[in-house]
Amino acid sequence: MTQEERAVAIAFYNDAFRRTPGPRWNVSAKVRALGAEFNFAAKVAVSRAEAFEVSDEIEGEHDRGTVIVDGRTLYWQIDCRDITLTARSPDMANPVVTRRMMTIMLAGEY
Repeated sequence: MTQEERAVAIAFYNDAFRRTPGPRWNVSAKVRALGAEFNFAAKVAVSRAEAFEVSDEIEGEHDRGTVIVDGRTLYWQIDCRDITLTARSPDMANPVVTRRMMTIMLAGEY
């Protein structure tokens, strides 16, 4: 698989994960403190994100970005971990050996 093909595969799996909020989606304590409605709106905004700027997306893997919710800029990032969630994935383009995790935080927290 070429580097470009790997990036396309990783972006595909990252997009699928991002579009379906679930138990491996985490929000920072500061985001959590903004309340349930804000947290719900943040997760919806991230799941619907489709614009990836070069500054957010260096490798084209759709693994990070920003969204604005209620006037607050949020940063989100997908980390690809091994199946035990203790180390980096050995192959982010292979869903058999990769577990994805989402983190959403206020832009100032990054």
